[in-house]
Amino acid sequence: MIGYLNGKIILSKEDSIVVRTGGVGYTVYCPSSLLARTGEEVELFVTTVVREDAISLYGFETPEEQQIFDRLILVKGLGPKSAVAALSVLSCSDIINAVLTEDAAALCRIPNVGKKTAQQIILDLRDRLSDMPASAGGSGDPRLFAEAVDVLVSLGYSRSESRKAVSDTLSETGETDLSELIRLSVSRAAGR
Repeated sequence: MIGYLNGKIILSKEDSIVVRTGGVGYTVYCPSSLLARTGEEVELFVTTVVREDAISLYGFETPEEQQIFDRLILVKGLGPKSAVAALSVLSCSDIINAVLTEDAAALCRIPNVGKKTAQQIILDLRDRLSDMPASAGGSGDPRLFAEAVDVLVSLGYSRSESRKAVSDTLSETGETDLSELIRLSVSRAAGR
C-alpha cells in the first residue's frame, strides 16, 4: 500500500493529479486545492483504496485531511470520490463541527449529498470524530481538547455540547492552560 508520496505535479485533471516521483507518475485523486498546483513539488499523505475493479490513490496535504477522508469513506452510501469532494468544499474543522453540532445543512454543501446522506454522515461519524479537535488542521492540542471535553461531560453537559463549547473557546481565545480552558468552556456552555 502507498501511504506517502513526495514529487512534482506534472498534470492536473478534473478530479486528480499526476505526481512524478522516482521516474514514475502516480494518478492521485485529491481535493480541489491541489488541482491548480501543476509544476509544484508536493508532499502527499495517501490512502490506497482497493476495490474489486480498481486500485486508487487519494492524496492529502495534511494528516488531518487524510484522517477525515478515512472516516468519511466508512459512512454508508458515501464513496471515496464524495469524501474527496467533501474536503474540496469544507475544511476539516467545518466537517467536524457540522457532525458534532448535527448541522446537516452544512454537510448538504457537499456535492451529491442530500439531507438523508448528511444525517447518515452525522450518525456514522459522531463517535468516530470524538478524538479529533474541532480545530483539526489548526494549532490546537488534541489532548488538551479531549481532556477539557471529558471534564465538561463529567460535569453533566452532553458530549456534543461540551465539544462545541471547548471548540468555540479554543477558536476564540487560543487558550492553552487546561484549567482556564475548562473555566471558560463551562461559562460558555452554561450561557447557552
